[in-house]
Amino acid sequence: MRTPHRASFPALMALTVLGFAGAVIAVDATTGAPPATAAPAPPAPTPSERFKALDVDGDAALSRAEADASPALRDRFDAADSDGSGALSEAEYLALVSGGETPMPKSR
Repeated sequence: MRTPHRASFPALMALTVLGFAGAVIAVDATTGAPPATAAPAPPAPTPSERFKALDVDGDAALSRAEADASPALRDRFDAADSDGSGALSEAEYLALVSGGETPMPKSR
């Protein structure tokens, strides 16, 4: 006795082979060139790199005005400014973004 699915197996195999062949020889319809592969995404900036990007005047501290460029930083500026200097050092910034304890103020 013959099963009805047996006859469709060769047709299914032919479509599968043709589908793979089509994927192998795919070209861009507008240029006729093979499709471009996407370049890998660049790595995310490190916290130190983000600090340097926010420190627009390059004084190694984030002023309140510089911190205003980041809404999350603006909202937590006072809590992160552990020494009360009115600016965030890189150590204070790194402690804030790492979720760690803010550094103790330096004794003067």
